[in-house]
Amino acid sequence: MRSVLHLTYLIVFACAKEYLNQTEVSWEAAKKSCSVPQLSMILPSNDYEEDNGFYAWTSTQELFSDWAFFYGCLDIHIPKEDEHRLYTYFSNSEQIFIAAKDDIFKCAIYCTNMNYFVYYITTCLCITSIGTYPVTDSTDCISPCRTDSAFCSSGFGVPLFKYKPEVKVSRRSMFYYSYHCVATKNGYNYDDNCFTEFRGFNCNGIENIGLHTNWINAVNNCTNCKTTLPNAVRNSSAGLWLRYFRYQILHPATNKERRKCIAAFVKNNQEFNSDYIQWSHYQEKNCSELLPFICLGHKTAAVALVPNSTIKENLTSQFSSRFKETNKKDEMIIVKIILLTSSIGIVVLTIIRLCYQKIRNYKYR
Repeated sequence: MRSVLHLTYLIVFACAKEYLNQTEVSWEAAKKSCSVPQLSMILPSNDYEEDNGFYAWTSTQELFSDWAFFYGCLDIHIPKEDEHRLYTYFSNSEQIFIAAKDDIFKCAIYCTNMNYFVYYITTCLCITSIGTYPVTDSTDCISPCRTDSAFCSSGFGVPLFKYKPEVKVSRRSMFYYSYHCVATKNGYNYDDNCFTEFRGFNCNGIENIGLHTNWINAVNNCTNCKTTLPNAVRNSSAGLWLRYFRYQILHPATNKERRKCIAAFVKNNQEFNSDYIQWSHYQEKNCSELLPFICLGHKTAAVALVPNSTIKENLTSQFSSRFKETNKKDEMIIVKIILLTSSIGIVVLTIIRLCYQKIRNYKYR
């Protein structure tokens, strides 16, 4: 007996509370496209160093400096009485800023979006390139500070600082403060308060100092040892300071030039039927950069459960031996019942799986 059966499509709708829009746009354009969540509203993952993914905009925007660090000494002799005329020594300088005494943090925010800044006694100068001045890999131009400051000028050369925007921070602090420094633990970088957090530290070339102190004192200890904090530490289970610092204006006036927009790193295999998007780390980026973005809301998709639409004679023949005394109509009814029961079972199992996943995500959120 040759017969053809057609089974109606069964549709299951899945929804997500957060979803990705893959269109690459600026931060401003993303904000106009949908309700973009703050970074603090998105669930962090446990895989801090996931590298199989991409950055996506959040709605978080803050006035940070880029991460900066002490780069070396410019071999220039400048009389102390010329400190306020520092710009005369650099033809490619952009701005000059008279900072509070030994305040490198204010210099960092003032010169953000430049390449370097120099800080000499109380004067900060933003520069685009070093030019022909030689840079020495030494700490002769800085000395330990007697106050709660770092990188005080020794008078022998000019301290040079460089930006490193690509520093990857796995976890940001839950608290707001102005002075940010990087600590590392088990290969992951954290954003900590330079003054109130106490960490261990190693100086370049000197291992296992064993002290636990704030970042400012750690820098001054290394300066006293004629060296600096390292840029990375391998295989450390204790939290140790690194050399990077930055400044945040907590209540900024309108100043879009130095604002940074926060992008979260999202895994490539983010599942559609997961209620929450998870991020592993984040970076501050220029707000004009083109990136995908995260949206809040419900996005639905149809999951079709479609068995083989054509069932031929061989399927019916499997049951013919058991129902020889029934007529063809009865055979067709039995086959339809079996197929319908199987389809309903698949639907029920799928719904149970989705509900279990939602409960599990809610539990660990």
